[in-house]
Amino acid sequence: MTTESHLNPTKIKSQQVAQSVIIDYMMSCKTGKSLDFNKALYTLVNSFNDLPQEVIEPICYLIQQVAKKEVKAMNLDNPFKVCSLFRAKKDVRYYLNHIYSNNEYLIASDGCSLVRVKHEVPAGYYSDTGIMQHDTDYAKFPNFEKAYNKISYDRVYNIDELKIGGILSDGTKYLTIESKSNLYAFDESLINRIKKLGITEFYLLDSLTGLHFKHNNIDGILMCIRVP
Repeated sequence: MTTESHLNPTKIKSQQVAQSVIIDYMMSCKTGKSLDFNKALYTLVNSFNDLPQEVIEPICYLIQQVAKKEVKAMNLDNPFKVCSLFRAKKDVRYYLNHIYSNNEYLIASDGCSLVRVKHEVPAGYYSDTGIMQHDTDYAKFPNFEKAYNKISYDRVYNIDELKIGGILSDGTKYLTIESKSNLYAFDESLINRIKKLGITEFYLLDSLTGLHFKHNNIDGILMCIRVP
């Protein structure tokens, strides 16, 4: 069995470089700091400029692949980041511009999509970074519980089953899927939100109202749109 003392010194150092870059990058993500990964990678790797190019290149590629997977997983672990994808932006319904907590769930909606994430924090209205901005007296947040009563569990559908539908007069691109002779249509930008979370499966809601997606403690709904 080969021990570390018998390994090629260049190989040992290359492993140290890889570990150093990964730790530095992952820690910056966990602390919420913005970091240009390529710049950080260039700086760290070049601090070991005695490594040959044929060793550095595969290290760079490996670290990039690991980093992408880790960041994706951390997005799912951060309930506020998940909700930020679904809250309204500059909506006249001002309460939808925040992430709402009812003590048990974080809830976000823009009126066309809804997500709730199991996360216990004091009731109130929060920012994307988890800072409470208003208490519950700020506004009465809509009760979306009734939307979950229309879920049909006839079968699981896959994102890949959605087909390109067309473009509406306002420029909205939409995707479609057929079930029980009914055609469901969804705003493509809404579908892209759940793709960002790595979620690929969903259920359809009864009465052509929308779709329901779940992943661990994430639970959401996308509403259908009307098409010609």
